Amino acid sequence: MSGVLETQQSEAPARASAGQQLRSAREAAGLHVAALAGALKVPVHKLEALEADNYAAFPDTVFMRALASSICRSLGMDAQPVLDQLPRNAPQGLNPQRTHLNAPIKERAGKSGGGMTAGNSGVSTKAVAAVAVLLIGAAAVYFLPSGILDRDDSGQDAPATVSQPVDAAAVQTP
Repeated sequence: MSGVLETQQSEAPARASAGQQLRSAREAAGLHVAALAGALKVPVHKLEALEADNYAAFPDTVFMRALASSICRSLGMDAQPVLDQLPRNAPQGLNPQRTHLNAPIKERAGKSGGGMTAGNSGVSTKAVAAVAVLLIGAAAVYFLPSGILDRDDSGQDAPATVSQPVDAAAVQTP
């Protein structure tokens, strides 16, 4: 009886991979890979990698699965059989030992140096000095006497000219 079961399994057709399904659907639609890449606005090598089942060419499975879904949508085919063949990201759970609400920032920052630590306040000394100089300059301008900036320092006093009204009847024309 086990011989019958083995022959039935070997006679069942091997299920096509996701890349093979996508390639056959694209070819059945009569589209060139460059035309589909232009329509989806993705590089041709990404489509070729997906059709060749080269999953290492993708930075993560999220982009790869989204690209496969977009291809299926543009070709008018059901995406679920293709997505079932593609690898999934394993859900990443939270590490209960490192994500406490009251954990110090330095401990959560790790070795990357991110965040503010006790030795580094995150502000450079040059920035502090520049702010101090600007504040001192602003205070000096604010506390100057009110007339010191309006005074003319040319050293010459210009005589004041006063004009008298001219009487039109007194002026004779020749």
